[in-house]
Amino acid sequence: MVDCRPCETPIDLKHIPENDKEGATTDKGQYQRLVGKLIYLTHTRPDIAYVVSVVSQFMHNLKDSHL
Repeated sequence: MVDCRPCETPIDLKHIPENDKEGATTDKGQYQRLVGKLIYLTHTRPDIAYVVSVVSQFMHNLKDSHL
């Protein structure tokens, strides 16, 4: 890690996720499996940890707009 260089993050760090209260619900199980795979992937790719944490916030109140 001594020779590593920082890189720009393509996502807004002050991003506040919106809760879509009126949208249609979608398959919660499929989304949870996808997020689980992404969480497992963060062990080898720590650069995606922030994005995975953002998408995992919607696992209990999932709407079509979140996909």
